Amino acid sequence: MLNILMAVSVAYSMAYNPDEAFIQTGGVEALVDSVLAIEYTVGSRVTGGGSAIVMEELEDGSLLCLTNHHVIHPEVAAAKDPSWRKVVSQHRQRGVQPPSIRMMAIDNEHNQATLEVVAEDEDADVAIIKVAPQVSGASVALAMPESARLGSTTWVVGNSAARGLSVHRGVLSQRSRSQGLLSTDAAVNPGNSGGGLFSSDGKLIGMLVYKQSEAEGIAYAIPSDVLERWYADLKRDGRIKEAQFGMVFKDDSRNSEVALDYPVRIVRVKPGSPGERAGLRAGDRVISANGVRVTSEASVLGLQKRWTSDWEVRWRVLRDGQPMNFTATSVGKEDPR
Repeated sequence: MLNILMAVSVAYSMAYNPDEAFIQTGGVEALVDSVLAIEYTVGSRVTGGGSAIVMEELEDGSLLCLTNHHVIHPEVAAAKDPSWRKVVSQHRQRGVQPPSIRMMAIDNEHNQATLEVVAEDEDADVAIIKVAPQVSGASVALAMPESARLGSTTWVVGNSAARGLSVHRGVLSQRSRSQGLLSTDAAVNPGNSGGGLFSSDGKLIGMLVYKQSEAEGIAYAIPSDVLERWYADLKRDGRIKEAQFGMVFKDDSRNSEVALDYPVRIVRVKPGSPGERAGLRAGDRVISANGVRVTSEASVLGLQKRWTSDWEVRWRVLRDGQPMNFTATSVGKEDPR
């Protein structure tokens, strides 16, 4: 009898595939409704694009969306494109104004609408845009990123390769505490920036921010809990209140043997700042922050973006060859304290 029950259990486990069930019940199609494609055009030619996540619908039917700062500034990327620079140069030689890059938002039904920037933060690479009511979209449901297990299915939705909204399946491959990012092995292409990273049950766990160019199958996303706070800050104050300690860091990983073990050095501590009040000094090498090993300057910045003001942080540093501990309470970005 026991063998029969075990056989039935195994057969059921093999037959039930939650990913397939999610697809068959329309879950994946619903995800596409919560993301918009951002399309760049010069004249009638499509030159690229990005993506945006629908956060809420306003009373007039317009949509507030979250995207990357670099998505709404295509002119920055265009300036690095040799072919675009050639076009600009040719126009200027003829005394003609270079063509402008036009941005439009497009929904899953191929409806188009204009957009305007509500608030943006270049350092965090995030922005809120308002899209006119000619397009439709469904507000996303957010989940804590910790709710998705490593190795579990993820769905990436965005304007992949600037060819319209598409869905790619992968797994959650890393949850980087030091950089404050999630990573997935789902197929990600130019145009996916600003798009959604969804858990296996269709909840938003992150926003795609970039793909690691030197490695295949690694794409990074800003976690949903950070996005939720950033969205609230931008909407309310027009800026993100990142945790600040009044310290400037430098990565010395290529300099000395000591720097290879502890590469991040504090090069400046602002007078009167939380760092100075805590006792931290220029020359201290950072070992960890709140127990998270600091391996690069980027890892420190990633942590500060996840922390808020009035966040108590335990800094462990190396000073004159001796490890020391200091506790500093952060202030918000541009806070005068």
